[in-house]
Amino acid sequence: MGIFSTFNLVTTLYYGIALRIKLSWYSRKKRKKKKMIKNFLVNKLEKEKYTGKNIEKIAENYLKIGEIFFDQKNMRTAFRFNRLLIPKKTKNKSKN
Repeated sequence: MGIFSTFNLVTTLYYGIALRIKLSWYSRKKRKKKKMIKNFLVNKLEKEKYTGKNIEKIAENYLKIGEIFFDQKNMRTAFRFNRLLIPKKTKNKSKN
């Protein structure tokens, strides 16, 4: 029992550290991407002669909409819901 408890402790620590590193990398990458998109929008809207307050609101709303639409969980739910609305097609495919 002593060997397995030590092994479990080591594997738990290893996966905990690996998960933490991956999450910090992902969040850093996401922040960098948001900053890049926001800078692009600000430059584009400044050329169109919008005011500073409007530019910030437009950029924030654009980023929020992008997160909602391109979230993997939301997309899976939408496609699953679509399949539930058309049960005849799914039944015919499973019989063939």
